[in-house]
Amino acid sequence: MNIANTENWKLELYIAGDTTQSRHTIKNLDTICKKHLANNYLIKVIDIQQHPELTIENNIFGVPTLIKTHPKPKKILVGDMSKTENVLIGLQLKNKPLPAEPVYHSPITQNRS
Repeated sequence: MNIANTENWKLELYIAGDTTQSRHTIKNLDTICKKHLANNYLIKVIDIQQHPELTIENNIFGVPTLIKTHPKPKKILVGDMSKTENVLIGLQLKNKPLPAEPVYHSPITQNRS
């Protein structure tokens, strides 16, 4: 799936330092964006160790955290972006799959003897 529209996506990725996890997350996100957003995206990487004030300003409680600021609605994803399908669903680039068969729960019946 490739989004070939003219609307640029703006993403903010919050990380904590230049770590293996941070580099892995950046690579995962960049791979997903290249494949699914073509050249219609901008990723702003923000190191919370260098800009701790932004954690309060943007309600960042854990890293890595991705915030999609454009197009609306704003979306927030937390994690290393390694599960492509979850990232696509979180960014609303893919619909959440429905269960193969509906699950029905019946009320508990009492045995009245």
